[in-house]
Amino acid sequence: MPGDGPAIDDAFFAQVDDALMARFDQVNGSWGGAPKFPQPMTVEYLLRRMASGVRAPGAVVRFTLEKMADGGIHDQLGGGFHRYATDAHWLVPHFEQMLYDNAQLARVYLHAWALLGHERGARYREVAVEVLDYLLREMRTADGAFAASQDADTDGIEGLTFTWRAAE
Repeated sequence: MPGDGPAIDDAFFAQVDDALMARFDQVNGSWGGAPKFPQPMTVEYLLRRMASGVRAPGAVVRFTLEKMADGGIHDQLGGGFHRYATDAHWLVPHFEQMLYDNAQLARVYLHAWALLGHERGARYREVAVEVLDYLLREMRTADGAFAASQDADTDGIEGLTFTWRAAE
């Protein structure tokens, strides 16, 4: 029955926090190298820790969200997030965009806005709104459902869907 097992105590959460901090990429934000995937559930966990009174993850959360939002993984024109960066710096995206990635990232930016509003609220809210606008504009189907992904291939060329001219 749920709740019959041993309670998870603060020491357990402290171990998780320590493990995350030890593996944090202090140069590029987030965790892991190339290919570099967003980690919205990890950021959600840290936001929840912060909401419970643990302030230490704040810098890690802010740094990660800003690096992703300012990087090539974020479609600066279209508003969504690409699946992952092919490099460790968030610069070169794999151009496919996934519904579940964008839904989780919109959520994490909204939660960061709610929790850190006085610090970076406007930027986090702006990113979340851009992502949600992208989902409604590009991934909604004619019957009101949502497509699972937006492929980046056009005429068999990876990334051609997201290629622009200098003037654009």
